[in-house]
Formats: sequence, structure tokens, C-alpha cells
Amino acid sequence: MDRALHRKAARAGLSPKELHHVEMDVHYLSSVEDHPGTRPLLVVHGFGGDALTNWAGQLDALAKVRPLLLPDLLWFGRSTGQMAPSLRAQVGAMQAVLDHEGIDKVDIMGISYGGFVAFGMLEMAPERVGRLILVDSPGPLFSSTDVQSMMDRHGVQRVEDLFVPHSGADLQALFDAVMVDAPHMPRPVANAVYAQWFAEHMDAQKALLADLPRQRMLLDHLPVDQLPAPPLVVWGAEDTIFPLSAGEQLAQAIDGHLVVLEGAGHAPNFERKAAFNAAVVDYLSNPDPSPGRTVVPAK
Repeated sequence: MDRALHRKAARAGLSPKELHHVEMDVHYLSSVEDHPGTRPLLVVHGFGGDALTNWAGQLDALAKVRPLLLPDLLWFGRSTGQMAPSLRAQVGAMQAVLDHEGIDKVDIMGISYGGFVAFGMLEMAPERVGRLILVDSPGPLFSSTDVQSMMDRHGVQRVEDLFVPHSGADLQALFDAVMVDAPHMPRPVANAVYAQWFAEHMDAQKALLADLPRQRMLLDHLPVDQLPAPPLVVWGAEDTIFPLSAGEQLAQAIDGHLVVLEGAGHAPNFERKAAFNAAVVDYLSNPDPSPGRTVVPAK
């Protein structure tokens, strides 16, 4: 599967790159060199997996409209860090990638935890953020009450019990939680994916989850009104991690355009790939996007 994904990335013009720093080693894919003068899209994956597996279904569509940067977040995929795991460390890694590529400013798309990283970029380095695309990620509106409600919905005592599986069976349970109709993985496949995605950096990933509530962002302190265009907010209508009501509140709070994808849960880029890609490409191609709401019915 890895070879097939890397062939797909190569067809989209992406080349693997490495950033080696005293505090971090970041693996990422880039097509920036082939498109000088065009603002890149920094695409930030969610909690689990890596950039390529998270965004494989979007590569062909996105590569037609923007040069791309797809980093593995620290302690995921092939990236790691020597500092304490935190959201600020992730933001620092993203800035280091931009510096390594000689890029001043990017548009950013982040899903779930990647959306928190995108908001962290806006908070810590607003001058480097252009357009903002948030996918099933409530960012500054995510409260301790929301955390407890999420745990109650999924019958877990700790957030890490949901997001940091300890076995292939746990990984299947995570897939079931984030998708409306998750594919069933044979046990050997689930065990192999678990070993690749979680086993090596499990303690660091738990620390990232513990850090997130301490990095509470205040919407009033985020310069959303300085963005060059209204943000795009994309949400799976049947998301049980962050319910649609959270997306509606976020879009209203940041004066964004909300696209609701029916028939999708927390991973709309997987479950409604064509509709998701169309919404993102339309937004990036529109010179003057406006706030509003679009509902895309399930087929």
C-alpha cells in the first residue's frame, strides 16, 4: 500500500523531503519547487496516520490548483521531535518547514487535530497565513464540557482511550467512531496499521492530547478578521467526535462559509471524497468567496 501511495504522490508532482533540526526531524511531501510564484497550500492531517494516508484522496484534485506541502506532524508518520510534545511544538515544526522551503505565506487546510494546528499558526504567526480551511475542527470553541460530552458519546473515560489505540482491535473501534460506515479491516491488516501509526510514539501522542486543553485559544485573540478571505469550514453532518452544531457555531463566529457533507462523519475527505474535493477546489479557485452555508446531500 505504501508503494502505491507514493506512486500516487509522485504522479501529483510531490517529492519526499526531510528537515533535520537539533530539536526535530520532519518528513514532508512538496511540489513547491515546480510552481514558483503561486501561494502553496499547507495540508495538515489529523490525529493518527500520516500526511499521505490522510490526504491520498485529495492529491490529484488539489495538485491541479495549488503547489502542496504535506508534512507528517511531529510524532506521527516519519516525523519526531526531541522537545516536549505540544501544540506549540507542532506549530513550530510547520514554521520550520516553511523556512526550509523559503516560503513566507501559505494557505492552510487542517482536519480535526490539524485544524487546531492551523489555528495555532494563525495565533503564533498570523503574517504567514492566507486562506484558512477548517475540516471538522472546532478550534477555539472546543471547551472542557465538549470534551466530556465527546467521551460520554463514545463510552470512554479518557480522551486517549478513543484516539490512541493499543491494538489492532482498538484501531478498528477508532475507525468506527470517525466514519459513518467504516471499512472492516482483517485483523492482520489492523495490527499492521496500528504498528505503523501508533505503536512507536504512543506516549508522545498521549502527551499531545493532554496538552491540547492547556493550549486553549481565545477567539477574540485570533486575527481572523485579518485573513484575506472568509474561511471555509467543511463538516461531516454525522460527525460524533465534533458534532455539526460545533461547525455551525464556528462558521458563525469566524464569519466563514460552512459546507455540510451529508452521509459523512468525522472523516468527510474519505467518505465524501468527490464532494469534499469539489468544495475545497471551488473555494481555492474563487477570487471572492463569501460567508454562507451549503449542504451537499448524500447520494
